[in-house]
Amino acid sequence: MNLAATQAALVRHLEAHGEDREQAEDLAFVRGNRTITPELAIEIYTNNVDGARVNALFAAYPVCVRILGEVCFRAVALHHVRADGCTERDLNLYGGAFPGFLEQWVNRNDAFADYLYLPDLAHLEWLLHSAYYADDDPGFDFEAFRHASATAPETLRLVPGNSVGLLQSSYPLMAIRAANLGSDNASNVSAGAMPEHLVVSRQDLSCRVERVNEITFRVLAACRTGTPLSEIAQSLGDRAQTLPEVVRQMIERAWVTGVAYDDRVEAL
Repeated sequence: MNLAATQAALVRHLEAHGEDREQAEDLAFVRGNRTITPELAIEIYTNNVDGARVNALFAAYPVCVRILGEVCFRAVALHHVRADGCTERDLNLYGGAFPGFLEQWVNRNDAFADYLYLPDLAHLEWLLHSAYYADDDPGFDFEAFRHASATAPETLRLVPGNSVGLLQSSYPLMAIRAANLGSDNASNVSAGAMPEHLVVSRQDLSCRVERVNEITFRVLAACRTGTPLSEIAQSLGDRAQTLPEVVRQMIERAWVTGVAYDDRVEAL
């Protein structure tokens, strides 16, 4: 077995999970010695990989870490890593499935009955984390916007920025996050009107989360699905008069950075 084949076989073992790991090809490519068998050698490598992924989750979900405590979070994270089928090798991009795993975890463990908000909080943290690593967006092309408005108003669509994420939650995530990031007493959290409609984005290297009204949230969500502005206006009914101000805000906040029409996307 040449070097490339050996490396590929090792990676397959390290990326296998559960029964798949047990059913992986034999370990003939691993050389043991009197104290370390091939199986133990693979286990050492596997533990290192699992540990690196757990550390990646610590980096992506700092508020969840503070709420659960490091010991508890590490235990939950390790369960996720060993059950997760993700083979993402860039640790900066690893962990997107953790909120879904956390939702199942809190729902089936009575000890987490007071933490039902945690999956939504984790989702918010992941949106912020992934926004940081999203591709950059050029500035908004107003000339393309004017051209599309004049020549193809029925198909004019606004394209959200690469870093933009949306989250609606029945929990006061903004207050929970702020309390646990600062030095305030995290046990005292005040909730405003629910649900919260949140927009995550990045400006330069600074990620931010902002609460918006329902209309702005609906418009942004429709833009993400490629819905033309004309159809969005129709769906708003009597509230369509607010659309110009919402569009202005979305452009100003760099929540939309592209213009699409007639199945073309202008370079922005």
